[in-house]
Amino acid sequence: DITERDELRNNLNSVKTMIEEFTRYISTGSSGDKFKITYDEQAADWREAVTVRTELRKGYRPFRKIAELTGNPQTRIGSIFRPKVAIPRDLSIEQQKQILIDENPSYLIYGAHILFRICKTLSEEEKKSLNIKKVFNNGELMTEKMEEYISTELGAEMHDVYETAEVGQIAWNCPEGGYHI
Repeated sequence: DITERDELRNNLNSVKTMIEEFTRYISTGSSGDKFKITYDEQAADWREAVTVRTELRKGYRPFRKIAELTGNPQTRIGSIFRPKVAIPRDLSIEQQKQILIDENPSYLIYGAHILFRICKTLSEEEKKSLNIKKVFNNGELMTEKMEEYISTELGAEMHDVYETAEVGQIAWNCPEGGYHI
């Protein structure tokens, strides 16, 4: 049996209430209304391990700062091994840009459409001050033109990652074509 999102939304009272210390993720709402997903510790650890594995396979180097656009500031991001800066999704483009400039991360986990808009506002001096090595586009469609533009503006390598709030990272693009699942 498959449980659809709408079925859960319509029957929330009958779904067991999870304890507060469990990890919660909020979907982006790209396929409908935003939805909260709650993970127990084991599931949250598994989701995080899959994320780290993908980042390492795509060239992330441990101990380098990552900035992540997220609607989930309460999630388990950051560690000594993988220091992360959470950038709340509801901040303005200008506020997000300022955090990127102030924090100067080596890696970004971002949605391409928002990063595209940020790149449009960067001055030449701001572009030169950034030291972004790689960008992991996650959870949304990235056109070839967007990829080229962002890569050129930031001087960074782009990687496409297919991700959902319910499962986490599912697949990532391969330089030889297609996706690794």
